Amino acid sequence: MRSDLKNPGLPTKGLQPSRFAVESADSICGHLGHVTDEPMWKCIGSLMSGHVCLSLGRLIDAHNRYQDALSLWEPKFRVAAMQPADPHLATLSQDYLVLLLLGYLDQARLRRREALTEAKWLSPFNRAVAPVNVLGR
Repeated sequence: MRSDLKNPGLPTKGLQPSRFAVESADSICGHLGHVTDEPMWKCIGSLMSGHVCLSLGRLIDAHNRYQDALSLWEPKFRVAAMQPADPHLATLSQDYLVLLLLGYLDQARLRRREALTEAKWLSPFNRAVAPVNVLGR
């Protein structure tokens, strides 16, 4: 393995975003919902900010952002999702991972159960992806 690469999955060092760029993305995500004052955009901003915090290793911040996204979630937001993966299921799955990494095993188990239950009501794609996301880790 080449030691000059921080992430061996990326082909070149030049593709690595700087910490400043990632932290700027977190700031932008955090402001997303406040600009429009729309609950959906606040939810999406919290979800994206959670992803950024997780990638930076800021697990407590990531958990708090995912909690914010979950508290703002409304099923009508699914209509605006432009991807096959359900945003609510993704939030549950990512929060499960964060809780697991933080050592909150009981809470992580509850979140995993919640994600698997939610997946039962979604598309076949989400029913297939959910067990991989929450059981394969």
